[in-house]
Amino acid sequence: LMPLFQGENRFLRAKFLFYPIPRSSSASTPKSWAQFSHDNISSAEQEKLASVQLRSLINSIIHDASEDLRMQWAVVNEAFDNRCRELDDAKLRLEQHLEQILKDIANEEANIVNLRKAIRDKEAHLKVAHTRL
Repeated sequence: LMPLFQGENRFLRAKFLFYPIPRSSSASTPKSWAQFSHDNISSAEQEKLASVQLRSLINSIIHDASEDLRMQWAVVNEAFDNRCRELDDAKLRLEQHLEQILKDIANEEANIVNLRKAIRDKEAHLKVAHTRL
């Protein structure tokens, strides 16, 4: 190939030979570059739309999960409150039952004391009756 143009770089003082370069079929042309750019923009817009939809879906799932947790918290809290009330009622009933049992024990102990006193009071009469027999 013969040089078409022989130029000189004034800064480097070097000589360059320019040869015609055969055009490759894969070389970019303004039309192919515009199509490539358009395809990239279109793909980016589709990805952006998919991202927005995915984010919307994720937000919806998070919102639903949050609502489920709130509802579950309310149910558990109500069940816990009910159980606490049942426990308080049971404790009150047991305390009342204990009080009644302690009263009954005190009454029975008083009965035992009274019976012993009555037996002691009657022992003298019993001794007299035994001696007379």
